[in-house]
Amino acid sequence: MNVILCVTSEADVKSGKTRAQACEKKLSEINPFTYFRTHVGPITSESVNDMDVVIFADSTPLVKLVEINDYCHKKGKKFIYVSLYGMMMSIFSDFGPDHEIYDSNGDAERSFVIDKLETVPQPFANMGEFLKSYGVSEEKLKKMGYRDKKLACFDVLKTEAQLEVDEKRKKSMSANELLVLLDKKFGHGRKMCGKITTIHRHLLSDGDFVRLDEIVMSESQSGETKKIYKLTDKIGNINTTCEIKTHRSNPNVLYIGDISGLGTYKGGGIGTQVKMPKKTSYKSLKEELSNPTFEIAFADMIHFGDERKAHVAWMAVQKFLSESKRLPYLLDEKDAMRCVAIAKELEIAKSLGSFDEEFVTKAALFARAETNAFASIAGGVVAQEAMKQTGKYTPISQWIHFHSLQMLDRKAAGKPQGTRYDHYITLFGEKFME
Repeated sequence: MNVILCVTSEADVKSGKTRAQACEKKLSEINPFTYFRTHVGPITSESVNDMDVVIFADSTPLVKLVEINDYCHKKGKKFIYVSLYGMMMSIFSDFGPDHEIYDSNGDAERSFVIDKLETVPQPFANMGEFLKSYGVSEEKLKKMGYRDKKLACFDVLKTEAQLEVDEKRKKSMSANELLVLLDKKFGHGRKMCGKITTIHRHLLSDGDFVRLDEIVMSESQSGETKKIYKLTDKIGNINTTCEIKTHRSNPNVLYIGDISGLGTYKGGGIGTQVKMPKKTSYKSLKEELSNPTFEIAFADMIHFGDERKAHVAWMAVQKFLSESKRLPYLLDEKDAMRCVAIAKELEIAKSLGSFDEEFVTKAALFARAETNAFASIAGGVVAQEAMKQTGKYTPISQWIHFHSLQMLDRKAAGKPQGTRYDHYITLFGEKFME
């Protein structure tokens, strides 16, 4: 939006050029090494065939978005969509079913000094993992809350280890204390692994890889040696690259594969993070419409769950756009009520349980309004997202719905007056602008 204001002129507006055509010449001059061209006419799969990243940043009907996304998804092209409906921003990202990331965060590789290395039974990562090992199905675990899992663990302790915990202790015992107890009672049957204690916090995550060097063991080599060892492997040479698993609560502890064949730890040792390429899979827009995955980094913790309401509101506005070939008119109660009726009938509203009439109404009433602030946020996020196609940084997973509808007062909203401030007058009222 800001770019258009800078590079277009009154003559361009009067000539009847599209915004893209008016911007073409001056935008191409910004960077002479960048190829820039304007597409005129309908957007089809053929028109995006020679592109690596396809970005939709307009009020495009949902049917067209799904059509182009399906094509991009199958062809391995990156697809990004962004919309600004008043004080609500929606971004969708699909990097295909087989996207490779070689650097997930851009941080420098971390390193640590080893204080201790020992062979121990693999610890339970959480209560769910413990219960699964004792026959509780994945489906049942999904339905169990924290308290249910905790009580189920105590039941296993009673039946399998003949250890009964009194009611008072059951209530006061933390999840970590319970897991320590479970490790102690049931660890003897678990597969062995290497437990590394570092001098300082290692700041690593599950699934990271580290290169271990200068470690002295009583046995220098055992069995098959590899360049890279996974968590499930029996390690034949300690000074190599290993996959790690972090401790559930201790930031100075991490685990590697089974080192039981290498004897006892004698001393020394440093570890350096190795960033390994990893494949990630993303769902198509068609799949994500009915079963959305929301980016946790953008979750509003004050209004937790609003991303679900926003998804329903966005779907309602999109359905209205498909039906009427336009967005709802500003402050038009009739159009807003039509969006509310659409939202009530959406299957996604029923499955998410997130229909909010006031939320949908506000989103529809102000859908045509624009703000520089939201445009700047959306532009920055989407520009960064496009750069991720190189494999550096982790793409959005997969929806962002961000809003500030709570700032809007329908009673204070003003009528457009034909000025450059109409959008702000519509959103916040004349008194606010004065």
